[in-house]
Amino acid sequence: SKFEASIYLHMAIVTVVCNVISFLLYSACLIRLWMFSLTRNYTVERNFFLVGFLTMFFSLPYMAAMLFFFISLSYVYADPDIYLLSFVAFQLPWLTDLKYLAPAPMLLITDKSIRRTIKKMLL
Repeated sequence: SKFEASIYLHMAIVTVVCNVISFLLYSACLIRLWMFSLTRNYTVERNFFLVGFLTMFFSLPYMAAMLFFFISLSYVYADPDIYLLSFVAFQLPWLTDLKYLAPAPMLLITDKSIRRTIKKMLL
């Protein structure tokens, strides 16, 4: 329906715009990291870049799902394939988890002080 398509259009626009802006900013950060000598590049800067870039990368499947919903529910396809639409809809919970929960494991992988703090809490 028209209303459902407009909701997914707004979600698709937000995810596309956020990912494009993130890609541009992370590209600028990567260029900055490459331009300065390795002695000036601190591990923290590289780790922050890695966390942010991987978080953006993990949100790409969510963006693709929103675009799929918009295209399927818009006027482009008058009769969408309900089975394919249902399959993609059932993927949304884990795609949402991937998008919003990815920073925590990335920080655990890249930040030694967070690992130490978690280890102290658990032991």
